[in-house]
Amino acid sequence: MASIRAIHGDITSFGIDAIVAAANATLPRGGGAFPPPCRVGAESALLPGEPHGAPADRFLIAAARAKGLVLAARDKTIIDYGNAGDVLVLEL
Repeated sequence: MASIRAIHGDITSFGIDAIVAAANATLPRGGGAFPPPCRVGAESALLPGEPHGAPADRFLIAAARAKGLVLAARDKTIIDYGNAGDVLVLEL
């Protein structure tokens, strides 16, 4: 399976819809893998402001933003990102 970056190069200049379409085109058909939702994955790479550097935390932030959910966190970087208004955060 080829990566999106290998096929399209730098993807940050594309819009979310173009990135999702490219991601869907690279997914294997069938099989037992359950890839993460492409839209949330794409949005995790294009979060506004100064998001968390950890990919898993970026994915959680993007998923919370996409679904309009409150993200419960102890991580100071996530809490600061929420305080900047980029995601709803409940500090634990």
